[in-house]
Amino acid sequence: MNMANRCSIYGYISYFYIFFGKMIYMKYNIIYI
Repeated sequence: MNMANRCSIYGYISYFYIFFGKMIYMKYNIIYI
């Protein structure tokens, strides 16, 4: 149970990190273009 919770938490963090990273990357692309 603990391992599963830990894995799911890391999964959510990595998902949000990638999502915000894409948003920031797109913003910088728009600025540079």
